[in-house]
Amino acid sequence: MECGFLMNKEEAIAIQKEILVVCKDLDRDAVRIVPPTADGSLSHGYQLHVRSELLKENLLGLKSIAAKNNLALDESRKGLVVIYRPCFVDYSSGKLF
Repeated sequence: MECGFLMNKEEAIAIQKEILVVCKDLDRDAVRIVPPTADGSLSHGYQLHVRSELLKENLLGLKSIAAKNNLALDESRKGLVVIYRPCFVDYSSGKLF
């Protein structure tokens, strides 16, 4: 099954640029675009991986960007924040959205 509203490459690039504007002290290399074919992916679309020990202001900025773009943010791994568009399951029909 595929999700209907995946993050595509163009959207990931735009969000990466927004992150680098909002989080000015992050190095460009710390914000990586991860293709949908990556192992252990949280979604079927593109993702952004931010590898850094984030300042509180930067984490708040990432959360704001994610919320504004209807994206999820996973900060469960030390030194890594993953931004992605999650799939939603309609359990009555079994469809992914």
